Amino acid sequence: MEAQPICRDGVVRKIEDGRLLVEITISSACSQCRAKSICMPSEKKQELVEAQNPFNQEFTVGEVVTLNLQSAAGRKAVVLGYLMPFVVLLASFLLTYLLTDKEWIPVLVSLVCTFLYFVVLYRFKKRMDDQFTFYVTKKS
Repeated sequence: MEAQPICRDGVVRKIEDGRLLVEITISSACSQCRAKSICMPSEKKQELVEAQNPFNQEFTVGEVVTLNLQSAAGRKAVVLGYLMPFVVLLASFLLTYLLTDKEWIPVLVSLVCTFLYFVVLYRFKKRMDDQFTFYVTKKS
């Protein structure tokens, strides 16, 4: 069974060199709730995403398109961005806790290790950009 892409609608904002800048709206979970007016105002945020046009389709600025990402890449992003930092934090905390009798040292070491993990992740940003490529298709 082939993995289905993760799709989201967006609006083309800029086109240059076969790449498109697509604006998507990200809303919090509260925006879907019926009680949002009682609770708190919904949060909506606009994001600009760079996407490729692998099928050489013609797009115009302002056109509504579908932004796609392979679901395997989405799972990998979740693992790298959420699961691995948690594992680094927990493992460094537990290991340091077993090796020292002071309470503040494991906290400090685990925070430093997690920070270093994100620094390493940032240093490999260019390589990861190649793996997490968005592409656009005409809205069907």
